Amino acid sequence: MSAQAAHRGGGSCLLPAFQKAAVLATSGTDRYERIFTDNEDPPAEPLCSVCNEGTQFTPGPTVSGWCQTYGHLPYGEYHGTSWDRAQERYAWRRRLWDRARETT
Repeated sequence: MSAQAAHRGGGSCLLPAFQKAAVLATSGTDRYERIFTDNEDPPAEPLCSVCNEGTQFTPGPTVSGWCQTYGHLPYGEYHGTSWDRAQERYAWRRRLWDRARETT
């Protein structure tokens, strides 16, 4: 595709694909699935940015002295959100998701 065609909108579908590929390559599947969600999937459980607590993928969570000292750091939550608060927000989102599935 020429630069002119890309500038006119012919390449507009490439940027989202490159963004997704970059996130997947640099961040891994856990973070990718939390950023690019599918409406049919249930909300994802909290994931610790430091030790990967909450991951469903191998190699699984790792032991972290930082997490043992300061607590888990939930990925994708507002800065300063505690692990317990992230768990509460997940439970709330999951209840809403379950109720929406019951009514359809």
